[in-house]
Amino acid sequence: MKVDRQETRREQTIKHTHKVQAIIPTMASEKAQELMDQIRREVAMQNFQELLSKINTKCFAKCVTKPGTKLDSSEQTCLQRCSDRYQEAWNVVSNTYLRRAQKENAL
Repeated sequence: MKVDRQETRREQTIKHTHKVQAIIPTMASEKAQELMDQIRREVAMQNFQELLSKINTKCFAKCVTKPGTKLDSSEQTCLQRCSDRYQEAWNVVSNTYLRRAQKENAL
């Protein structure tokens, strides 16, 4: 179910972006740039929320084997390390993707 909902959000974002791109040529360039900047911010926020959701789900499943009323110190440490590793990996992948995209755009 989560995948379907995420795909639906992505599809909606893509459809919205295509509609906006069709309207942009008729807008003043300053307004068009503001609109594209707003869309970029919204997509970035959506990606960030998706990342946090994945981190929470995966790290909780890995670190908390017997949920209780409180996290013990080993669970807290595990969650922090898992979260840090996941974010580091995300950053490496994102930066690599951006560099490749920039190289392709430069060609």
